[in-house]
Amino acid sequence: MISTKDLAVMKTAYEKIYIIENLLRMYISKRMKAKYGEHWFYIAPNKTLKRMPKGSFDSKNFHDLESYLHIYSALFKEVSPNFTFYLRPLYPIRNKIAHNQMLTGEELSQLTESFQYITNIFEFNGEGVLN
Repeated sequence: MISTKDLAVMKTAYEKIYIIENLLRMYISKRMKAKYGEHWFYIAPNKTLKRMPKGSFDSKNFHDLESYLHIYSALFKEVSPNFTFYLRPLYPIRNKIAHNQMLTGEELSQLTESFQYITNIFEFNGEGVLN
């Protein structure tokens, strides 16, 4: 049986992961566009990695987004090294949410802590806008 409490917890967990992932996607896209122009998704990998990208940027997975922070690190200097510390523990949490598995209290705490840290870095104003 699905309890109302469990449903509320998982809805909130999904919302936090959704916000984190999409803020990260918006942030990367904004910085890359400023550096490489409108078609940055094709230009940057061709210049840096000497190959064309696969798929579209919007279809990149969570871990793919983190790789942009490392490959193009000069563009993301204001994101502290602690950022990865808060991002990495979210991978198994995100997977559990995606596969409809209840999170533990520890995972919920980690998600909340990471959410607060990451949304503060991106100055998320609660309206889906990156300041």
